[in-house]
Amino acid sequence: MLYLGALALCALGAARHTRNRDPRLLIAIVMPWLLMFALLGQMHERYLMWGAVISAVALAVNVRLSVLHFIISLASLTMIAHVMLIDKKLNATLGTIEFLNGLRPYASGLVLVCVAVCLWDALPVRLPMFQSRRYRWLKPASLSLGTAAEEV
Repeated sequence: MLYLGALALCALGAARHTRNRDPRLLIAIVMPWLLMFALLGQMHERYLMWGAVISAVALAVNVRLSVLHFIISLASLTMIAHVMLIDKKLNATLGTIEFLNGLRPYASGLVLVCVAVCLWDALPVRLPMFQSRRYRWLKPASLSLGTAAEEV
C-alpha cells in the first residue's frame, strides 16, 4: 500500500511538473523504479540497476540529484559484485566478501536515504520555506492554443 501511495504521489508530481515545465518531471518518472527496490520486500539486487540506469536523467535536473545517481549506481554495482563473488567463493575473494557483508547494513540505509531525497524532489507540493528561490515565483505556463488577442 505504501508503494502504491508513493506511485500516486509521483504521478501527481509528474502531472504538476509537466504543467509547470519543471525539470523535476524527470525525477518523477524515475521514482517508480527506485521505489520498487526501496519499498517492496525481497527485491533482487538486479532491480536497483534499472533505477540506477534511468536515474541518469538527474544530470539534467541538478547537481545534488546527480551525486545521488552516482551513489545509487555504486550501490547497485557493489550488490551485484557481492552476489557474483558469493556464487564462486574463491580464497582470494573471501576478504572482499566479508567486507561487503559488513558494509551491507550501511549501504541499505544509504540507498533508502537517496531514494527519500529523490522522492522529495519528485513531490508536487512544497512548503514555502523549502521552495528554492528559482521556483518560488514561477507561474504556470499557459497551455491555450489560441493567440494572445483571442485570450483577452
